[in-house]
Amino acid sequence: MSALQQINATGAVTTGVSRIRGLVLTADAAVAALELRDGASGDVLLTLKAATGASQVLDFGAPGIQCASGIHVTLTGTGAVASIHHG
Repeated sequence: MSALQQINATGAVTTGVSRIRGLVLTADAAVAALELRDGASGDVLLTLKAATGASQVLDFGAPGIQCASGIHVTLTGTGAVASIHHG
């Protein structure tokens, strides 16, 4: 089953085995930065930035990016929002 989850702070998106299908990072009043990890202390899988007032869209398609320990996101930037499509 897939889900779309919107986040606006650092934290776990999922726990346990998950696949990332895509994501959107949207910056508001400052540059937004997103660091995607396999679990809270796992390997960094992706680092992405969006300029002030802009968005970055990534579609990983099938099979996506597998996270063995869950999906953890570190999100920075005033007003930053990330939408993570996972399943």
